[in-house]
Amino acid sequence: MERAEAARKRRRVAGYDTGESWQQIKALNCKDLVKPNQVTIVPYMDARNRGSFLFVGSPDMDELLWHCLSLEPGQELVVVGPKGTGKSCRLRAMAAALYARGPEKSVIVCVWNLESASSPAVLLRRLLDGLRFAYSGADEHKPVLEALEALWRMGVSVARLQEFLRERAAAGDDFTFVADGAEALDTRDYSGTKKVGSKELKDTLLTLEAIVSPYKIVWGASPEARQAEAADSERVAIYCVGGFTKEQREVFLLHSVLGAVVAGDVQRTKDMDFFAGFHPQFLDELDGACMEIARIKQAGGRKSRLLWGDTVRLAPPVELEPHEVSLLLKDEEDWQRVLLEFINGRTMSFVRRSVQQVVRMLDNAEAICNFHGKAQTIDKDPRYSVSEHEFCSCFVEQIYMEEFRKAQSCPQQEHAAWWNILRGNDWQARLKGKNSSA
Repeated sequence: MERAEAARKRRRVAGYDTGESWQQIKALNCKDLVKPNQVTIVPYMDARNRGSFLFVGSPDMDELLWHCLSLEPGQELVVVGPKGTGKSCRLRAMAAALYARGPEKSVIVCVWNLESASSPAVLLRRLLDGLRFAYSGADEHKPVLEALEALWRMGVSVARLQEFLRERAAAGDDFTFVADGAEALDTRDYSGTKKVGSKELKDTLLTLEAIVSPYKIVWGASPEARQAEAADSERVAIYCVGGFTKEQREVFLLHSVLGAVVAGDVQRTKDMDFFAGFHPQFLDELDGACMEIARIKQAGGRKSRLLWGDTVRLAPPVELEPHEVSLLLKDEEDWQRVLLEFINGRTMSFVRRSVQQVVRMLDNAEAICNFHGKAQTIDKDPRYSVSEHEFCSCFVEQIYMEEFRKAQSCPQQEHAAWWNILRGNDWQARLKGKNSSA
């Protein structure tokens, strides 16, 4: 019942326009955000993305909100956590709480996914989008929205945006900017190597700071990204986040499609543990893969159906109830397709590419042999770890193993510890075997 209700709420939020999303935000029970046994459907709060996600309450949200509300103009908060362990979800939940119940005259301006704003021109447009959303929640802000539209027509520039913000601040608006994915604007990667296009990245970061520096700002960043620089500043408080607890994952499964698909199946539960672990983003991706494969099966092998009328177009995605997804995916071959969808999806493909870059940089005998242990590798590349000694999932750990194994200058005998782990988790052979017998 709880799972089906959560699915229906997610569908309603996903279909909302900006104004209706605001209605959903204002209806949030913000106290649920800090309760580990509660799930809240939170809209993405993004003019470009009208979907939603399941947020499992976390007691540390209380501390995060306290840090944010304690900021003074010109102060910064850096929220640090490995990729996908709930940092962005917490920031979105924090923004939703402040949109819904924040102080009077508080204006929260969000720029999500800074990796997609890697030039000053794109960044300015993203900031304008954030301002449009922030002011779209009340009729009294209609003149402000008209001013933003005029700014868009004239052509947004740093000077014009600064002037707009100064005028609104003089009128009493209290700005807090939330910028997630701050590591994307670093000119060097975690190893100190200069990135391609570093000059434009530097210009983009300087543009952002020129606009937001007089106001409160909350940065979301991965470990080793901007953190070292920020830690030397008295203006910055660093707040660290981790992944799901066991209790939080159980609550997530109780309200998700994934929970219905793996319920009572020992092997599927083991697979979920191996591929996603307690990693919020990976669990959400696996949940989405279940829905996607179920839709494809129901549509006879296509991702979407064609609608014929005066024009031919693709039908919108079919929304299925959790029990319907579970029935559609009852065969083992269907579950293998879900795992392959997850493995080959955008998130895991990005993880593999980024790990390949790490290994290429270390691909010489001396460096490789110094980092064949798990702790040494995590110390060198902490982006996908949940502690000093553990990766965020067994599958991510195996990706590192496989890429080290492929390195031409890496003798197998130097990696005995890694190979022992690999022998017990040959996921590729298992999936290929299942598919060939299908």
